[in-house]
Amino acid sequence: MVSLALDYTLFIQMGLFICLIFILNVFLYKPILKVMEERGKKISGLEGEAELMGEEVEKKLVGYKARIDEAKEAGNAKRAVFKKEGLDKETEILAAVHDETQKTLSDAKEKISKETETALKKLQDMGREMGRDIAQKALGRSL
Repeated sequence: MVSLALDYTLFIQMGLFICLIFILNVFLYKPILKVMEERGKKISGLEGEAELMGEEVEKKLVGYKARIDEAKEAGNAKRAVFKKEGLDKETEILAAVHDETQKTLSDAKEKISKETETALKKLQDMGREMGRDIAQKALGRSL
């Protein structure tokens, strides 16, 4: 069996252990805790900045969306104006073409009517002359 002897070396080891704890505390634990605390503060600060930036981005995004919506509305309004102008111009052009077509049609009807009257008079005159010629030939004398 193992026997433990308690002598003065135990107190030396305990003293060395306590000195080591103090030395490690001064040179290792406190600097590490200080660095970790600074890092935590830095992270907290950066998180706050990130939240502020996120809010700014959100505000800007809302502003951009509002401007895009305004631009869409303005574009739709302009498109409606151009469409109305186009329809008005189309109506105007169609009315002008219709008037011109009606005028051309009435001129053509008038011309056809005059030509028909002229042709009818010529045919009547020719019919009379042919009737005389036939009558003269049939009778053998001039009328």
